[in-house]
Amino acid sequence: MGWSEVAARSHARRLEREGWLARYPMRRGDGCLFVPTRVGVAVVGVPVRAPGEPAPTWWAHHCGVAWMAAWLTVRPRQFKGSRELLEFDEWSAKISWWDHKGHHESRHRPDPRRIPPRRQANRDRG
Repeated sequence: MGWSEVAARSHARRLEREGWLARYPMRRGDGCLFVPTRVGVAVVGVPVRAPGEPAPTWWAHHCGVAWMAAWLTVRPRQFKGSRELLEFDEWSAKISWWDHKGHHESRHRPDPRRIPPRRQANRDRG
């Protein structure tokens, strides 16, 4: 977004004061992971549930997703987050695997997904 670090921190503090954003200190290193609260999700109007505090086993995954979202944002590229993708069935695929309990099948959606400009225009039309 082209903001300075001071402006970004100030904006995050305002969102946190309004109850739109929750801050979770990093388990390793410096910084925080910011996630929207129920109120924040409602304000934005995205039809998804707000995430809770990340479990310890998910920290590396969340950090990777955050870096990808930052990379796409500064370029500027359109993308949908994993919770936004829940509304699009075409992004869901069937996966299957074997483990010591036998064969399993499930559905999976990708994490943040870059939306090429022509596909974004088609989605905006409804």
